Amino acid sequence: MSLKAYKSGSAFPEIQKDKIRVYSSRLCPYAERARLVLHHKNIIHEIVNIDLKDKPDWFTSRTPTGTVPVIEHNGAALFESTAVSEYLDDTFPGDKLQPTDPCRKAQDRILLEMFGKFTTPYYGVLFNSGNEEKKAEVEEKIILLKKSLQFYETELAKRGSEFFGGKAPAMIDFFIWPWFERLPVMTLTVPSVDISQYPKLANWWKVMTQVPAVKEVMCDTDWHLQVMKMYRAGNQDAPNLGLEE
Repeated sequence: MSLKAYKSGSAFPEIQKDKIRVYSSRLCPYAERARLVLHHKNIIHEIVNIDLKDKPDWFTSRTPTGTVPVIEHNGAALFESTAVSEYLDDTFPGDKLQPTDPCRKAQDRILLEMFGKFTTPYYGVLFNSGNEEKKAEVEEKIILLKKSLQFYETELAKRGSEFFGGKAPAMIDFFIWPWFERLPVMTLTVPSVDISQYPKLANWWKVMTQVPAVKEVMCDTDWHLQVMKMYRAGNQDAPNLGLEE
């Protein structure tokens, strides 16, 4: 099985027995959520990367949204990153990533619901910075992005721990990490958006990079920067950057 992204016209890859199949994309932070959980819980799985710009028919027949991640397990196809991640946590043994305390569970859910206030301006800034026609819009989104970063800085300070999950990462840490992994790319293009201005978050970012699951899954800043440049230039091979086969 190739790690390169399958696209329209690609033959359906043979299913490997006794493994969960995960339809994913190296470019997609939502898919990364599920892969973090898979590695954290040491779940045996196989990855089928999908070209989200040119999807194979056999993939679109498995999910009404056409998005990743999708997992196939015990005859069921499950999609949406939070649902998939929580299913994996509920189904497989090992460290439980979801809190059992109802109050903490609700607090983590609030952090997740509020994350839309981060991702919306994040993409607006990342893909439009340098566009003079959208300069005013980008500046407005930078303000929103900084407000969101300050919100998570304050929340982490309230918790008094390195991770949002306490002494170890919880599901909420894995849910928000993929976007923070990519944040240094934004800092290179928009220097005012710098995580070092938020000491608690900066330390969280540092300790997250040492979490075994994160080390297994993450790509470095140079890779993300090259992918962004390829994406902006319309280079269709961006999903395969660094893959030889």
